[in-house]
Amino acid sequence: GRGLGKGPSITDRPAEAGKVALNIWVDRSGKVTRVTQNLDKSTTTSQTLFNIAKKAALQCTFTAKADAAAEQVGLMVFVFQLQ
Repeated sequence: GRGLGKGPSITDRPAEAGKVALNIWVDRSGKVTRVTQNLDKSTTTSQTLFNIAKKAALQCTFTAKADAAAEQVGLMVFVFQLQ
C-alpha cells in the first residue's frame, strides 16, 4: 500500500540469469530496513544475484506513512537477463 519513492539502481552485469524474490521490511519513514531472499518465489539460488538484488533493494525508499506499523513487510522481485 505504499508508493515507490526512489527505485533501485543496478549497474552490475552478472554472467547469469534468474529471478530473485526478496522479502523486504519498510519502516514508517519509507526506508528499507532489512531484506531476506524468498526462495519459494525465486528461480535461482545464486548468491551473486541475491547480493546484487539486496544491494538494490536497500537503496529503495517508499512513501512515508506516519500511522503505519513500525515495520511493514513486502515483496520485491528482480529479474536478471543475459544481454
